[in-house]
Amino acid sequence: MSITVSIGMPIYNRPIEMIRALDSILNQSFSNFELIISNDNSPNPEIDLIVKKYAEKDKRIIYFKQEISLRSVKNFYFVLKQAKGKYFMWLADDDWLSLNFIEDCVNFLESNLDYSICEGKCIYQDNGKPIHSNSS
Repeated sequence: MSITVSIGMPIYNRPIEMIRALDSILNQSFSNFELIISNDNSPNPEIDLIVKKYAEKDKRIIYFKQEISLRSVKNFYFVLKQAKGKYFMWLADDDWLSLNFIEDCVNFLESNLDYSICEGKCIYQDNGKPIHSNSS
């Protein structure tokens, strides 16, 4: 079966936030995806250990550790270039998704072929307290 969604996750030095992001992806109601993670040569060895532990448990994870830092923009582009899915999305290492986010987006795009992008409501938080939200 071909991959429906590719998720690109550039990461750098945020282990706690990254764990929350990884859990939100791997617990999605939609499961036909690949998760492409690119560690931008983070100096924190915990990052590498965490991702490898997740990758051992879930074969949808494709992990790259950059030998030399690509910097932010090039690391985002790197994960995009690796994608094999029909659809692509980025998720930063400090973001997380609601349980049905990917399923809702795929269903919308499959039912509305004249659209090429789908996004949801974004809620910005500071220590768990919402400070701003937007919706498109």
